[in-house]
Amino acid sequence: MTREERLQPVADLARSREDQAAVAMAQQRRSLEEQQRSLAELQQFEREYTERFQAISRTGISVQRLNEYRRFADKLREAILQQSRVVDDSRRRLEALSRCWSEASSHRQAIDKTIDRFHDQTVRKAARKEQREADDRAQRLGSTIAED
Repeated sequence: MTREERLQPVADLARSREDQAAVAMAQQRRSLEEQQRSLAELQQFEREYTERFQAISRTGISVQRLNEYRRFADKLREAILQQSRVVDDSRRRLEALSRCWSEASSHRQAIDKTIDRFHDQTVRKAARKEQREADDRAQRLGSTIAED
């Protein structure tokens, strides 16, 4: 068994780990995008709610209605803050997974280069052997012709 054949299971494992890291990273990227959409929707709703309240308050508003608005606006701002934290956490997870994928990819590339180097060495060794054998045959053939 050649060195490159012995390393193949290691290369397969490295490739598998890289693929798994890529899948995890893609899933986290989709999750981050979903969390960002949710945050944007909350922020848009807050803007619309504020605009509606401002329009209504121009015509006069009761104290009870004003207190309801404030309570709801506070809850909405808290939801936005919470969702912002979720987005930040999701972004950090994506960055960590991206680093893991990068490391797995670098590891796999290093193994592939090693296998390629072993393969090239094997090919060069076989070519040298073939050249020596051809030289030996030519020398024997030359000796045989010289004897005749």
